[in-house]
Amino acid sequence: MTIAGGSLARLAYIAEVTYGTTPATPAFQVINPTSHSIGLEKETFQSETIRSDRQLNDFRHGVRQASGDIGIEFRDASWDDLLQAVMMGTWSTDVLKAGTTRRSFTIERFFSDITRYRRAVGCEFNSFSLECPATGPVTGSFGVIGMDDTGSGTAIASSSYTADPKRIRHTAGQCLKRVPLQQRLRLLGVRVASLVPVAEAALHPAAAHSPGPAQGDTLGLF
Repeated sequence: MTIAGGSLARLAYIAEVTYGTTPATPAFQVINPTSHSIGLEKETFQSETIRSDRQLNDFRHGVRQASGDIGIEFRDASWDDLLQAVMMGTWSTDVLKAGTTRRSFTIERFFSDITRYRRAVGCEFNSFSLECPATGPVTGSFGVIGMDDTGSGTAIASSSYTADPKRIRHTAGQCLKRVPLQQRLRLLGVRVASLVPVAEAALHPAAAHSPGPAQGDTLGLF
């Protein structure tokens, strides 16, 4: 029997249009948490009636719900949707204020080593904590409460997945640091507008199409 490994689990979310319903062709956003404990919880009720045979008189299931926490290392861009949801506000020019707009999500966990999916629907972020030590990374946690959690052996038809934007920028930067910029680059499968800042390109249009910087020059990436 194959046992699922935590390092091979992928966590992704998609905003719901209708509460508790995953979009038909979901474009999931993948996130990279430090931990997560989202799962199904179900209440149970047991009769207290005393019987001569010492058996239970009745046992029933109660309400189903999804709940848990998502642990994170705080970084820009990666958690904007979650912060907006827990604050119930809307981002405006990089400013987020508390509001009254409720947002629900489908949160999917995919265990690639056993090819199993778990999807928690109707999820809302109901708490957020942040820890800022004097030294070390800033960490935090989002609390999640949802309507239900179900399993599946297959992906949703026509679903797609977008990686963590911070990780994409970091990986692209590491790749470009390893190649000489004295010649043209051909990036396959990478969507970029330019390797120069927008403001600089507007002031010097030719710079955006130049074959590369002169020997010894340094080109800023982001």
